[in-house]
This record gives sequence, structure tokens and C-alpha cells, in this order.
Amino acid sequence: MKPPTAVALALLVPAAAAVSLLVGGTQLSIVQIAGELVHPHRGSVIYAIVWQLRLPRVCIAATVGASLALCGAMLQGMLRNPLADPYLTGVSAAAAAAIALSVLAGAAIGVLPMVGFLAGLGAALLVAALARRGDPRVAISFRPPTRAVLDAVDTILAERAGPGFPVVKVAPYFDAARTKK
Repeated sequence: MKPPTAVALALLVPAAAAVSLLVGGTQLSIVQIAGELVHPHRGSVIYAIVWQLRLPRVCIAATVGASLALCGAMLQGMLRNPLADPYLTGVSAAAAAAIALSVLAGAAIGVLPMVGFLAGLGAALLVAALARRGDPRVAISFRPPTRAVLDAVDTILAERAGPGFPVVKVAPYFDAARTKK
């Protein structure tokens, strides 16, 4: 990335954060938000909106975005592939299949994020172990069949569950292919 582009992107982050403070159910002007940020008045409605709702939302969004960018860069660096993503490596398919299996097994809804995380982590570790063996062809040739099998497992589980099962496909091509009839 060229330095002017990096500087422009770095300047866009605080600008996007400032604009996102304006977005919400209650219309607040720039002057009201800036005044509340500079001189907070506890107990006022604007204080609650800015400091307890909008500012935490902006901070969480920035943290999640930075974390996802870091994870993507690490995945691409580890696999030495600038096009690597969770769909290509099978991480998303493993998480979806594990969650589908957990739903059919009757797991509590609060457990599902952890199940998906652990299954995705297991798939990522498997792909990393294959990538570290030295021969990149092994890791590359292993990923698509694994993803296809896990997508098939997810589809079979969704079909067996019946119409009430919440079907969410992780493969971006799947929904487009299914809707064309």
C-alpha cells in the first residue's frame, strides 16, 4: 500500500467514527454531540445517548473491525496466499456444520457461538498444520474437499431437521445458486 493511501485511510477512521456518533434513533446535531463530548453533563438524556449508547457502539465496532482485519492478515500470511479467507479454508463450513449438529442435538442457544468458534478453530489448526508441512500443494488440495464435505453435512442436517430449522449458508455462492430457478 502506498503511503498516501495509508494516510488517507488512517484519516478516514476517526471521520467514520465521528459520523457514526450522529446515527441513531434520536436525532442529535453535531453541536449537541460535540458539546456532550467536551463537557459531559451526567443525568441528561444526551449524556446517556452519547456516552452509554453511541460511543460504546463505535468503540466496539472499531475493535471488532480491527480484530477481523488482523485475523485475515494473519491467515493470509500463514498460508502465504493473499486470497485466503475463511470460506476457502473451510473454517466457516466447519463452524456451520458444528452449529447445525448442535442445534439438532438440542444444545442451548447460548452454547452455539462457542461450538462454532471451537469448530472453526479446529479447522483452522488443521489447515495450519497442513500448510506448515512444507508442501503447499497438500494444504491447497485438502481444503476444497474438506469444505465440500462440511457444506454437505450442513445441508443434510438442515434437510433432516425440517422446515423450522434456521438455514444460514456460509458459502456466498450457495444462496445465489439456489435462488436461480
